[in-house]
Amino acid sequence: MRVLILSDGIAGHDRSSLGILAALQRHRAAEAVVLPIRETRHLSRRVKRTLAAVMPFEAFWRAFYTIGDGASPFNPLPLTDAIPDAPFDLVISTGPKTSAANIAVARRLKAKNVYFGFSKWPADGFYTVLLTSERRRPHPHRGYTLRPSELDATELAEARPLVADGTERRAALLFGGQSKHYDYTFADMERLAERLVALGQDMPWLTWTLFDSRRSPKAEFERLVEIVEPTGAPVTFVRFADQGLLSNNPAFSADLVLVTADSMSMLAESIASRRPTGILFADAYKPPKRDAIEHQAMITDRRAFAITFSGLTAEGLGDGVRGLETLPGSQLDTLYQTLTRYGI
Repeated sequence: MRVLILSDGIAGHDRSSLGILAALQRHRAAEAVVLPIRETRHLSRRVKRTLAAVMPFEAFWRAFYTIGDGASPFNPLPLTDAIPDAPFDLVISTGPKTSAANIAVARRLKAKNVYFGFSKWPADGFYTVLLTSERRRPHPHRGYTLRPSELDATELAEARPLVADGTERRAALLFGGQSKHYDYTFADMERLAERLVALGQDMPWLTWTLFDSRRSPKAEFERLVEIVEPTGAPVTFVRFADQGLLSNNPAFSADLVLVTADSMSMLAESIASRRPTGILFADAYKPPKRDAIEHQAMITDRRAFAITFSGLTAEGLGDGVRGLETLPGSQLDTLYQTLTRYGI
């Protein structure tokens, strides 16, 4: 199978597209290249998707898209600098900026296509399958899935119960960062630091590793470090600036993972790794509607629990973890089964 992935350069979007590819490669031979793309004209994306399905390709492409500067640094696949002429079997993309391009490029290549995102009329019928984490009424071209991830839980050790039995347990906290929806404040970080220090006293057998990211607010995160480190609390910091890409991979072997609610891709990775997963909300954080839909699906499926900075206590963690169920087997297998049901 030859696969073309369209990339808007956003790391979380590329990770989801690579998760779809990983599900395919787990069961069949599939090679892929990445075409970086960029929108050139603002127009209703609903209108764009409709035009992508009916306009001659060259006219559509010249009007709305161009080749972009590159995929995200997390994407290890080879890039192409032009829309390929050779046959492709499948086009994959994630993110609203790629939705119309996915339709047009698949038409041009006479390929099937998969898009991960949210269902917006009239998109559903324009994809072989629209994968979404939003539960809606059944549709012949829409499949429900948790956000795709490359992680294969069958390659990881099982998470251990958070009990004091004389052996160490490990917890990880993955910190996303600033977004257009929320700016973390010094007060947020001070509250989080206070709770981590208190957890170190209440659960001394649970050691913590905190991973920041490229989006983490530097001055505010440093304030967290300044409060925690002098206390001797069992907390280690792993900094993205020092260790770079994939520096948070060790988190997915921990016995508990907390992920700030702003990072949907890291939440998906934690759940895919079959870690007990907490969605960690700053007390004042209100997620955008789309993230809230995904959060609720994770909670409803008992794949993750919600907890606030202020609620980060031994009792709160215990209550949250007790209510969870881990994914059976590998999420890659589940996603592959979904894809095959839609003829991929």
